[in-house]
Amino acid sequence: MAESLASWVFGAFGLALGLAADRLATRWPEHDEEHPPGRRMDWRTVVVGATGAVAFGLLPLRLGSDPLVLGLFALWFAALVVGLATDLDQRLLPNETTLPVVPIALLFALSGRNREDVTPVTTEAYYAGQAGLSPRPLRSVMDLSKIEATGFVPEDAMAALRRYLAD
Repeated sequence: MAESLASWVFGAFGLALGLAADRLATRWPEHDEEHPPGRRMDWRTVVVGATGAVAFGLLPLRLGSDPLVLGLFALWFAALVVGLATDLDQRLLPNETTLPVVPIALLFALSGRNREDVTPVTTEAYYAGQAGLSPRPLRSVMDLSKIEATGFVPEDAMAALRRYLAD
C-alpha cells in the first residue's frame, strides 16, 4: 500500500517535472533561428510529461523505499527528463545539463572497474549456445518464500551493492 501511494506521488512529481522541463526547454538555453523560443504546448509536452510520470512513478515500485537509492535515481531521472525536453525542443543537449552528470562516470572510473565490464546484452545473445535456461524475465522480481522456507535468507541486493562499493 505504501509503495503504491509513493508511486502515485512520484508519478505526479514526474508529470510536473516533465511539464516544467518542456516549458523550460522552450526558453532555455538560448535558441537559434531554426528553433525559435516560446513554442506552444504540443506533442513534445505530452511526451515529456508522460515520460516523467511513468519513469518517476515506477521508481518506488522497482527500487523499494530506500531513500538514498530513490534520491539518487530521482536525480538521475530528473536530468534525463530535462535532457529529453531540451533535445526534443532544440535537438541539442547543453553543457549545463550534461556536465553535472559527469561525476557519475568518474565514480565508476574510480571504482577500479573496467568500463568494458558494462556491456549491453540482447536476449538473443544471452541465450546463444545455452540450452535449458529459464526464460529471462522482463522485471526480475522473484518470490523468495520457497528458498527462505529451507532456512536460507538471501542478502538484500542493495545492501550487497553498498558493501561491494565500500570495499
